[in-house]
Amino acid sequence: RNDIPLGINIGYTFKKFALYESQKEYDVKTILFKLAYTGREEYNIGLEFNHVNTAAPLINVENTLNYMTITFVMVYYF
Repeated sequence: RNDIPLGINIGYTFKKFALYESQKEYDVKTILFKLAYTGREEYNIGLEFNHVNTAAPLINVENTLNYMTITFVMVYYF
């Protein structure tokens, strides 16, 4: 234990999906990283980083789609 009120969350998801039943399944991979303030129980404040790698079967030029989102999260529980 230390006195730094910082929490870290790291995650990975892997999903398969098909646009239509007769088509093959495509992979969706997501990496999650979150830094959060943990100094108070009634707050949820942090930054979430998501990187998604997915198939893009409806786009003619590219076969895959990569994107990253950064979200500032602030929730107060009362």
